[in-house]
Amino acid sequence: MRVCSGSIVFVGLIVANTICLAEASENERLWFTHPGEHWNSQALHLGNGYLGGSFYGGVKEERINVAEKSMWTGGPGENPDYNYGIRPGGRDHVKEIREAIVAGDVATSDQLARKYFTGDYRDSVPFRWSATFA
Repeated sequence: MRVCSGSIVFVGLIVANTICLAEASENERLWFTHPGEHWNSQALHLGNGYLGGSFYGGVKEERINVAEKSMWTGGPGENPDYNYGIRPGGRDHVKEIREAIVAGDVATSDQLARKYFTGDYRDSVPFRWSATFA
């Protein structure tokens, strides 16, 4: 029941946010030229680490996938050194990445960001959607 009530609150917040966006100026709106088909690359992801959602689709059909923190296929990995995928020492490379961006070297900045900031999820478990609204 807890997941259901959390999902209802989440959907309520989305409706309230939609009403607020109706008054937004032109530079405060997101506008897409084609429908989103893939949740991992074309959806708008919104969440707070406990409850989240992914919004995608088109005018005729919109999909909202809702996730809740406890909806996993297991717990954190069995590794005693598990640290939630955080790569230690990433902040030591911020200056180097910024310099590459300012120099226009996008390939190097991207490579460094992937190496030092993208999480290490080898000990993570697969995640499950709590609900999908279409």
